[in-house]
Amino acid sequence: GDEQMKWLVTSSPIHATERCWDWKADTLEIAGTLNARGYSYNGYPVSEGYFGSYCMDGLALALWSLYHTTCFDEAVTRSVNLLGDADSHGSITGQLAGALYGYGSINTKFVDWLTTWDEHEFALRALMLRTRGVKI
Repeated sequence: GDEQMKWLVTSSPIHATERCWDWKADTLEIAGTLNARGYSYNGYPVSEGYFGSYCMDGLALALWSLYHTTCFDEAVTRSVNLLGDADSHGSITGQLAGALYGYGSINTKFVDWLTTWDEHEFALRALMLRTRGVKI
């Protein structure tokens, strides 16, 4: 809730189960956090070594990656190399890094990979829905 968001935004978690939310720290306390959570957290099972799928954890990983880097490429690379739910927290990091550094800071090879993978399928789907009168 609101209290947890305050801990995350201020980088000052008060429970050991959220120690990884201290995104200003030099090292991220993932192992200690998982240990403190035990077998479940917020009613969900905790998988040893798999981290970042809980939205607040993913945001903390993204903030940590941004805080300790100076460009888009470094931030995203640092984030996904933390492993765990790398695609989720990597996408959060990419969105924040893009907003912080701007579109022009994104390595063109990343954009090319997305263009090759996507081939504008999502834009075409939106256009087809629009022509059918579906409001997006």
